[in-house]
Amino acid sequence: MNLRRQPGDICFPGGRIDEEDQTPMHCAVRETTEELGIKNTDIVDVFPLDYVVADMGRIIYPYVGRIKNPEEIVPNKDEVGEVFTIPLDYLLENEPDVYKVHFEVKPADDFPFDLIIGGENYQWQMRQMRHMNEMFYQYDGRVVWGLTAKILYHFISLVKC
Repeated sequence: MNLRRQPGDICFPGGRIDEEDQTPMHCAVRETTEELGIKNTDIVDVFPLDYVVADMGRIIYPYVGRIKNPEEIVPNKDEVGEVFTIPLDYLLENEPDVYKVHFEVKPADDFPFDLIIGGENYQWQMRQMRHMNEMFYQYDGRVVWGLTAKILYHFISLVKC
């Protein structure tokens, strides 16, 4: 709950690529070891998923892997409130709930409407992105949503193939 970004949200391990990270995969493994208190040799079968362009243009490079000894996880208390699992069968059998988030063009108070044809009645065009779908997985009183749900949905769609 003390994190700067997404306090209290359910998230996968992750963070920024550091100078010592040779690749995005190296970063993903490093961040996982730091947050879960495990050795990098405990993370095996690591494969990239498709990258995701998130809010504000951030690029996320998600990876999937297997933790050999999950009973040895000791979460970093500064970053992790709890660690839990959701059975793969549950995710394969239950689609996420999907809700739309609508976008609206709202010019700033000092926008120079007098400089454009149509002024305050200008018809703004938002052909490509009028809304986005926000997904929610609910399991055992927990809610996985946002970017984490998007990555999870992509992973589940690959498993179903």
